[in-house]
Amino acid sequence: MNALLLILLLGYWPLPANYGITGTFMEYRHQHIHAGFDLSTDGKDGLPVRCFDNGFIVLIKVQKRGYGRVLYIRHPKEKLVSVYGHLDRFSAPLEKIVSRYKRLRKTRYPGTIVPKHPIPVRKGQIIAYSGESGVGWPHLHFELRNLKNEPVNPEKYGFSVQSDKQAPDFRFLNIYPATPDSTVNGACRATRIPVQKLSNGNYSLPPFQISGQVFLSVTIHDTDGRKGPLAIYSLHAQLNNQPFYQYLADQFSYDRFKRSSAIYDLGQTRLSPASYGFNLFVIPGSNLSSQHYHPPRFKTGNNRITITTRDFAGNTAHLSFRFSRRKKTGDTQSQQWFTPSAALVNQKILKAASIRHPAAVTINRKKWTVVAYSTLPAHLKLGNVQIETEGYNASPMLLYVQKQPELPKAEGLLPVAGTGIEIQPGLIFLKHLLLIFQAEKINPQMGWFRYDRVKRKWKYRNSEIDRQKQTVTADNFKNGSYRLFLDISAPKIIRNPYFFRNRTAWHITDTGKGVDDSQIFLSRGKKKWKMEYDPDRKIAWIDKHLPRGHYRISVKDFAGNAAEKSGFLK
Repeated sequence: MNALLLILLLGYWPLPANYGITGTFMEYRHQHIHAGFDLSTDGKDGLPVRCFDNGFIVLIKVQKRGYGRVLYIRHPKEKLVSVYGHLDRFSAPLEKIVSRYKRLRKTRYPGTIVPKHPIPVRKGQIIAYSGESGVGWPHLHFELRNLKNEPVNPEKYGFSVQSDKQAPDFRFLNIYPATPDSTVNGACRATRIPVQKLSNGNYSLPPFQISGQVFLSVTIHDTDGRKGPLAIYSLHAQLNNQPFYQYLADQFSYDRFKRSSAIYDLGQTRLSPASYGFNLFVIPGSNLSSQHYHPPRFKTGNNRITITTRDFAGNTAHLSFRFSRRKKTGDTQSQQWFTPSAALVNQKILKAASIRHPAAVTINRKKWTVVAYSTLPAHLKLGNVQIETEGYNASPMLLYVQKQPELPKAEGLLPVAGTGIEIQPGLIFLKHLLLIFQAEKINPQMGWFRYDRVKRKWKYRNSEIDRQKQTVTADNFKNGSYRLFLDISAPKIIRNPYFFRNRTAWHITDTGKGVDDSQIFLSRGKKKWKMEYDPDRKIAWIDKHLPRGHYRISVKDFAGNAAEKSGFLK
């Protein structure tokens, strides 16, 4: 490695050993967008983390979840603040400060620590060591913020990702009819068209036909050649040589933090297994500075769209395709799909803005209830389930809800009668989706779950039990199948205790509401230790290397189910 490259590496890249990138700026993270870059540590802890540039440490955080152990450094010259998250430990002088606050606040997680005087640091100086504190597996979260506390793209300030030689890969064009008389290839239904790879970074797809108003998105796969997939940096789309959509992942403000669905097509986007669909439209009210939109005016007859995408290393790919538009719209005697802008109510096509109260619609011979939501809340009730929604979209959109008595079963979960519901469509721009179950008697084992159709399993959604109101409430933001279950299964304590990175650990899983971190105890004779729980690794642990011998562990989950087990620590 030559001297110039080494200087750049130590000066701007926080990790001297670059194992690749596992997350990019403004990448999809469920309801929110990612504020920085995630740097791989190849599954290792303890790699030296170096300062981005000359500056002053102004904040230290030590918290159980979130970013875990975090450093905040102000850089007066660049007018930036750099953030380093999920650290294993800080440099020795900083660890002394943290130890003092642990004693003062009588906790291993003292929270926010503001140094009495900002601590000067130099470019390339070792400030900490990488780890997996907080949420997630071993990696380093690195972000930059401007003086308005707005996350900005680190690439703009010398953070090089040029080791990435892999160009983005177009996978699908996704087309969604907006109203019941809109069509794709003669039918009113969502259509996913596979993209064909040509040569030299060019892509195409077979011609198709539309009528009426449609929404478009593209599914793009990108990696840095080692890790991934990753989100892309930019999209530029033109219709008949006229720009209609532009996306640049340069910066955002935290009041727009929870608007991932403004950028990402949630029907085509998920984290595990990862897949990213990118919208080619803007919903009025989303107000992201990274998006620019001119509603496309399709010509009757032939049209051509070209889309160029770029990743954070500058690699590009180009998609070009032709389609025709019919002036005549489709048959509206029956509604075939969950159109987001209008619905067929009593044989009339009503725009979302005119559907002020829940209305009955029939889609493929099944009864649904439709309601419009926007920045104004919407309410509907199906049996003993009440649904409240509020969006960030200024223009009304439609939410379709159906009672679902037959839904997949789950081991260790007992379904509560009358609570199964299906919520559609894919184009959802919600601030929240409140699911409220009310009964004469509420059981603490109750909780809302959402069905993952890819992994074919139910996943618990954080649920609040109110004994005074006798309600169980979950706040979510996505469409799909939901059901209230009774968690009747105790946690599973697997095998024997073992040593893990100078800790004594025990493997514990739970299929329901999750392990209660405050209710895990390890004992041997009269000695007793409080354990912590890592939900990522699914282990209970203590920071002690205990002597070999027989131990007993007791644990409860959030539903109150208890389990105990004895085992031998070798």
